Amino acid sequence: MKITRKQIRQLVEQSGVRYDFGTPAGDNVTALSLNKNELKAISRAITWQVLPEDLKYIQYQTRKHKGQPWLKLTDTNERFGNIVTSLDQEFAAQFGTTVEKVLEVLINGGASKAKRARRRAPRSFSYYD
Repeated sequence: MKITRKQIRQLVEQSGVRYDFGTPAGDNVTALSLNKNELKAISRAITWQVLPEDLKYIQYQTRKHKGQPWLKLTDTNERFGNIVTSLDQEFAAQFGTTVEKVLEVLINGGASKAKRARRRAPRSFSYYD
């Protein structure tokens, strides 16, 4: 018997419990998603089970190091313990996906993009006559 997404949402709302990694309920919810590899990679990076409905609470920022893309992921409303973590190509490959695919899932899931922090202007010293 296949469970629909609506039934999953109802069960999650009724229980009010976040799923851990090892629980069969959390694994079943992720397995029903079309983007299960990307959700597993995001979940392992954040160290919480991330459901498709939770993607809107994640803030991402794309970065490059030595030409390789990686993502900086931030929890925006302390849903996952106020965590800041990263996800690079090597980490994503462990789950059979890429950083580009994870980024696409985040964008489609409603995650917000973080703006790069502005560099401070050098301090101007006051001159006295």
